[in-house]
Amino acid sequence: MSGELVHWHSQSSGVSIVGATHQGLCRDNNEDNFAAAADQGIVLVADGIGGHSAGEMAAAIATHETFTALRQQVDGNQAIANAHQHICYHAQHDVRLKNMGATVVCATLRPAEFTIHWLGDSRAYLLPKDNTQLIQLTTDHTLWEQLRQQGQDVDNSSAKRQYGHILTSALGASQFQPNHIEQMNHPWQSGDILILCSDGLSDMLSGNQISNLIVTAKTTAIALERLLQASLAAGGHDNITIVVAQNHSDH
Repeated sequence: MSGELVHWHSQSSGVSIVGATHQGLCRDNNEDNFAAAADQGIVLVADGIGGHSAGEMAAAIATHETFTALRQQVDGNQAIANAHQHICYHAQHDVRLKNMGATVVCATLRPAEFTIHWLGDSRAYLLPKDNTQLIQLTTDHTLWEQLRQQGQDVDNSSAKRQYGHILTSALGASQFQPNHIEQMNHPWQSGDILILCSDGLSDMLSGNQISNLIVTAKTTAIALERLLQASLAAGGHDNITIVVAQNHSDH
């Protein structure tokens, strides 16, 4: 979704969803994309790689192909793998789109549980209804995270800057393998809040900042606006995309 700012909201009997995307303060285009369907309990965020039209195209393909497949009840891993194939096809047939790619994180929401699928460094967080602590559900597919899991000493700001944005896998990437796509099932109670975002949010705000901005907001729409404005106030170095879903089921 190009343009400076796009807001979106949808509600069904069991879930309410709000989303926004902004190009940020340092980019002249928006390579992020998102989609949601409250009636089917589907939310998705994609972040394009490749610059300008290539990144935008990759994110658009990732969003359209994955979202369409999820609406047809295709398994999330298969939906993302199919999107990868579509991105590769377009990149091979248009020199302007060579080396384009995208990250993706999506969730399918049910009354008592949700399933997340992801590839890359777009994230999912959960804020439980008791507002105890924000939980990062996804693990970034970056060189920094890989080195950290291998036990190397990279828990410093210099290493994070150096390795934090080097993706180890993404849609359209030559190193992509279907088993790189990760998934997680998680309980989903009434009042719980799920946040999907591109790294334009997670790079600008800490988990505590994200949590505090949501907890003190009266509605998810206000929380969304606060998260967006805080990311811009912190520098807005990248495109920013945020989707917030809240469970309203009576189970």
